[in-house]
Amino acid sequence: MAEGKKAPKLDEVGKKTSSMARMYYEDSRRPPTAEEISAALQPQVGYEDMTKMEDMNEITLLANVKERYDADLIYTYCSAILVALNPFKFLEIYSQAWVMRYKGHRLGIQHPHLYAISEASYTTMADKKEDVSVIISGESGAGKTECTKLLLRYMAARMEKVSKTETMLLETVPILDVIGNAKTVRNDNSSRFGKYIEIIFDSNNCIAGSRITHYLLEKSRITFQAKDERNYHIFYQLTEGATEEDRAMTTLKKANDYRFLNQSGCISIPKVNEAKDFVQTRKALTLFDIDKETQNMIFKVVASVLWLGNVGYKNNNNSASVLDGPESDAALQKAADLLSLSKADLLAGVRTKKLNVRNEITIVELNAEKARDSTDALAKCLYSFTFDWVVKKLNESLFADKYTSKNFIGVLDIFGFENFTKSKNSLEQLLINFANEKLQKFFNHHIFSMEQEEYEREKINWKNITFKDNQECLDLIEKKGTGILSLLDEACRFPKATDMTFLANVNQSCDKHPNFEKLKIVRSTFKINHYAGLVEYDVIGWLDKNKDEIPDHTVEMFQNAPNKFISDLFRQETEEAQKAREASESGGPKKKGVNKLTVGTQFKLSLTALTEKMMATSPYFVRCIKPNMDKQANLFQSDQVQDQLRYAGMLETIRIRRLGYPIRYLFKEFYQRFKCLVNSQHHSSGDYDVRVGGMLPHINLADGQYQKGITKVFLKQEASNVLEDRRAVRLGEVLLIAQSWYRMIYKRKEFAESRKGAGVIQIWHRSKNQRKKFLDDVDSMKKIQNFFRMAKAVAKKKAMLEKKRKEEEERKRKKEEERERRIREGKLTQEQAQKEREDEENAVNDELKAALKKGRKLEQLNAAEKEKQEREAREREMMSAAPEIKVEVDKTIYCPPILTVGLKWSSDKVVDLDLSVVFLDKNGCVLDASFYNQKETADGAAKLNQDDRLGEKAAADNEQLTIEFAKIVPYARFGAIVVTCYSDGYNFSDTQSPVVKLRDGQKELFSTDITEDSSRSMDGKNKHTTFIPCILLKSGEKWIAKPEEKLAQGGRWMEALPSIQTILLDQKLIPPLEGEKAFPKPFRAIKGEEIVITSNVTKLLCGLGWIGNEDLDLAVLMFRYKDFVDHIDPVRHNKSKDNAVFHKGDSKTGKGMDDEKIYVDLAGISKRVNELFFVVTVFNAEGGGGFSRVKDAHVRLVDATDFKTIKDDEKELTRFQLSRSCGNRNAQIMCKLWRVGPSKWNVIAMGEPSSGLFYEHLVPKVQPFLDDAPPERVFQVTIHSGKNLPADLLPYFRVRFDRDSQKTKQIKKAKSKWKEVVLVVGEANAMDIGIFHKKLGNDKFFGQIFVPVEHDFKKKSFKLEDRGKKKEKIASGAELVVSVENITGNPAAQAYLANFKKKP
Repeated sequence: MAEGKKAPKLDEVGKKTSSMARMYYEDSRRPPTAEEISAALQPQVGYEDMTKMEDMNEITLLANVKERYDADLIYTYCSAILVALNPFKFLEIYSQAWVMRYKGHRLGIQHPHLYAISEASYTTMADKKEDVSVIISGESGAGKTECTKLLLRYMAARMEKVSKTETMLLETVPILDVIGNAKTVRNDNSSRFGKYIEIIFDSNNCIAGSRITHYLLEKSRITFQAKDERNYHIFYQLTEGATEEDRAMTTLKKANDYRFLNQSGCISIPKVNEAKDFVQTRKALTLFDIDKETQNMIFKVVASVLWLGNVGYKNNNNSASVLDGPESDAALQKAADLLSLSKADLLAGVRTKKLNVRNEITIVELNAEKARDSTDALAKCLYSFTFDWVVKKLNESLFADKYTSKNFIGVLDIFGFENFTKSKNSLEQLLINFANEKLQKFFNHHIFSMEQEEYEREKINWKNITFKDNQECLDLIEKKGTGILSLLDEACRFPKATDMTFLANVNQSCDKHPNFEKLKIVRSTFKINHYAGLVEYDVIGWLDKNKDEIPDHTVEMFQNAPNKFISDLFRQETEEAQKAREASESGGPKKKGVNKLTVGTQFKLSLTALTEKMMATSPYFVRCIKPNMDKQANLFQSDQVQDQLRYAGMLETIRIRRLGYPIRYLFKEFYQRFKCLVNSQHHSSGDYDVRVGGMLPHINLADGQYQKGITKVFLKQEASNVLEDRRAVRLGEVLLIAQSWYRMIYKRKEFAESRKGAGVIQIWHRSKNQRKKFLDDVDSMKKIQNFFRMAKAVAKKKAMLEKKRKEEEERKRKKEEERERRIREGKLTQEQAQKEREDEENAVNDELKAALKKGRKLEQLNAAEKEKQEREAREREMMSAAPEIKVEVDKTIYCPPILTVGLKWSSDKVVDLDLSVVFLDKNGCVLDASFYNQKETADGAAKLNQDDRLGEKAAADNEQLTIEFAKIVPYARFGAIVVTCYSDGYNFSDTQSPVVKLRDGQKELFSTDITEDSSRSMDGKNKHTTFIPCILLKSGEKWIAKPEEKLAQGGRWMEALPSIQTILLDQKLIPPLEGEKAFPKPFRAIKGEEIVITSNVTKLLCGLGWIGNEDLDLAVLMFRYKDFVDHIDPVRHNKSKDNAVFHKGDSKTGKGMDDEKIYVDLAGISKRVNELFFVVTVFNAEGGGGFSRVKDAHVRLVDATDFKTIKDDEKELTRFQLSRSCGNRNAQIMCKLWRVGPSKWNVIAMGEPSSGLFYEHLVPKVQPFLDDAPPERVFQVTIHSGKNLPADLLPYFRVRFDRDSQKTKQIKKAKSKWKEVVLVVGEANAMDIGIFHKKLGNDKFFGQIFVPVEHDFKKKSFKLEDRGKKKEKIASGAELVVSVENITGNPAAQAYLANFKKKP
């Protein structure tokens, strides 16, 4: 053993360096990394391959394994067999880098590893097109399940692209672990079932699917666990790790509350998080297309198993079972609810049985003990059927049936040998150990029997090695007629047989068997001497376990259950049982009375099928060793390990592998594979026997490294490695030559194509230059010709004009001579002559005018036709299909047919955030919008469903809009989601957790928080009132959402429009805007837009302007809700009754600006008035035409608080454009001015066409736009405190409502808590609260707040505002904290209301 620790010799270094050279050729000419070089040159610890040991016995074998284990080298080779010790800790040897280290390398190049066996099995499958099996065996807790996971992970990781199939393959094991693994005294994650996973590959050697076959789920664990053991993991995930929603669904409590879980005293496992594992379980099930509803049904069935365990029974006077108290009744009810059955049906299914005597059905009630057994049997069946269903679903999802004709790699992970000394070994342990005996027999047959038989058959020089055969033990268990399983099946067929009669029969039949030991003291046990040791079995309960059946009427009840999932479970099991029974009876006559295969028979048939399948494959073996019984890291118990190595037959295996020839080739295969290593002069002709005989002496192998048989060449493992390495180097050289030749051909072809292309380009370039010169000459000639033609035409024109002038002068001269002659003759007077001259001159002028008029008309017609064609071209261009837009895939969201946009926020202040969407055409011009005053776009595509103006805390969205893309007008190209802060003086930083979410139904597509961030700002400021979370782009026929998350300024979406256009311009999606930008300040209001008039605006000017001769009039209609109050017009009534509204100027023609004016004193309007409508009418003086005859007609609102600045541009608040397409209607309702609070007004743009000239005609027209009067309410207003106010302030408060006004007493002590309470009566939806300070008889105004009363609220903070007066200044950041409560139904409120109505 000391040699293993010595430094490597020079020849060894050379060999390892050549290994790296081979790696260089094999891995696409990749040079070895520094890690690979250090790994190849590092000194070895012990022997990596135990067949190379010089002194070979049990002591040296154990010492070698221990030496490597102490150095954290847990893997050791025994030729092609891997010995793996469980380290009980995590080792950094399973990363992707380790996968790449072993990928493409044959067995033996790298250090021993499970990945090397995995790669060898893959290579065998891919190269030889053979099915392969990897048999992983060992004791319970030796690490078999972890080896299986690592092997599957390697197979998935070595694929060039990891698809969904590989991901699903890796998730099968965790799912099976959850429902099929449990904690035992030997292992915290012990597999309580066996599984054979077939990884199926397609013709390209890529993973195409898998198929899972499972064996013998340990059902007894469901109802009973030994001390310090647990039930299956899924039970604890549901009871200890499920969410509150899942708990409510399954009605489960904690694990200690259930009989099936609290027997062993073990509930938790260290370092296991049940809640986290349960989340992973749900994710894994979802990956296999098991939706949440089906998952819930699985968990309900599992939960029902626990509730069935809590059902207790007692005997009544007739010795029949009844429920044992209300707790049992409740448990049965919950189980029935979870299984969608009635409690009565479920109770009848578990406490009764039906006897068929001479075709007469008799119902027999079971006693308490049998009822308990029947309930436990049902619980086992429910869980077992669910387990089978999950495995079947996994197979269906992995397309196993579709690829059954392709090659596969089978991984066998089956329960390890078990021998419980502190608890009983039952039927499950016998079957588990029987399976291990079968695997040991398969191992012996493959390693010893088959190999030595072939040596004899090929007549090579060989001396047989003896080994321990376990066939006698297998005969003791499975032999037909006298085997223990056959005797057990026979006992199950006799109605009066018991466990003890079965034991007596076994003792009598097997007494003389060398592997059977009968106990002298009469007990319920017997012993079997297995290959791994002597095991004592207890037969109590074996008959019931072997039968494993529930009554037929119970099965029928579940098959007819209303829940489809439950009924499918039992129908599935019935169909599979029928198939298994038909398969077992196909070889012989059917036996009367056999309705179902017993557990033992089923297991024996499954093992036989598994063995036959593995016999048809090329096997690889992994022997897992458990280093200690305490499950501790770095602890090596020599006795424990030596026993496992001994009964695994490792010494005999090493001996036969060392002395034998494990690698063998047919003559043809050997010749074709290795002829490249021998010079061609040694290649003889004839059959392959002769060729191989002539080649072997020249292949440079030492004597004893190979033998030639009758049909095959036999090689030692080392000899095979040497040949393979030589062959790899030779193939690398050939590949280099082939690559060089190919590169030369490729470059030569590329050069020829380049030269040919250069010639074509030269020809084209020359022809282009010559053609250009020719075309330039032609153009020059044409210009010269045109010049000469022009000169000739000009000369000719001059001559013609001169000739015409002379002819005209001659005509005039002759006419004048004729006129003089007539005058001389007295036929014409001088006056008559002058009249003729004037008539002639007028005729000429009229002729010229007619020609000019005809030309002008023709020009107008041409211009109109040109304008029409341009308009139609623009319309066609706008209606054209949207181009495909290239966007970043990971930053783009493809919109669903209906997109939901939600806005959520909260605030202790009254901060109103608004959610809007605006659509634009291809030029960036606005088409339509959906916002707080226009809930729905004209095409119905976008709709605002929720509008919250207070920002109350809510579980769902405060504001929400939906966009149905199929309804959007076809010429819309872009859209933008906009969030604005509508409240004056506030911004996004005054809100809490504002967030915008895009959803497809309930599925979230995109989410972003509205936070102040310099990287998001478009203006460099740190406080903003506009947020653009994303823009919408039409790409082809689809709409996509592109996140932007930009911050800008503007309290309304129209003010944010320039920012939207800037985003589109920056991304070159729209052309530069020409002329006036959309919505400049002052902007043109869109129909439905609400314009806020701040509290410092106390007077308004409404101006009507137009250009044209039509007579337009501006009028005002005044209402209190639905009741008409007053009107103002320029003809009959130019002033309101309260003198707050008056008309000035009645112009008959329009000059363009404020041709008619109406002044409104907002502070002076009567409290009775809360709505004003501004209406424009037109008198059709010349035969109709109405508004279509005027140009640039508009109504504008101007802040007229200070008349000195009324003409400043910034004083214009908004402008409403009159429509010219109203037909013959002669009125337009332009806007509505409505009272929000006692001193606060807002304006809504309308633009509704109507008819009527006088107010009597127009009052009915505005009725649909009037608001309903709110009910008369009494509010209790509590003023709590203030912020940022003077410390010595002694205030009093005035609360104003639309019908009531109350004043509080002055606070007498500074810094005292206010908590002033006021009652007010009214019908409005808002009120004002002013704060004053009384000092030396003067009331000093400190500010006022505007308070909405649509909802009650407590302790909301409002920012103080001024009243628009010059000398009144509000302290920066001053606020009032108030509460408002509607107490109309309160008796005190009723009394206050009665007193209020008595007042004059």
